[in-house]
Amino acid sequence: LEPAPSDLTGIALRNDGRFKESEVLATIDGRYAVAAHGTREMPVWGAVFRERHRDDPLPIQRGMHDARALVDYLRTLQRERSDADSDESGEARDNP
Repeated sequence: LEPAPSDLTGIALRNDGRFKESEVLATIDGRYAVAAHGTREMPVWGAVFRERHRDDPLPIQRGMHDARALVDYLRTLQRERSDADSDESGEARDNP
């Protein structure tokens, strides 16, 4: 993909060590577009999840449940700040 996919293990590192669930969820469901990513190469997962449950009596709620599960999973992938994540001054590097 162009641009290359983001490193999803560094979401918290890019946000001063905080994993901002509401922003991650808004990005997944399409309410928040990341300008730095340029055109959207990846699907809006909220729409994909809702479509997946279109025959369900509660497609929006089921889709949100799926998106929430993805946020919870992404939280488990976050890595801690290490020397490899810092430049010589000790400041965090901006990893993609």
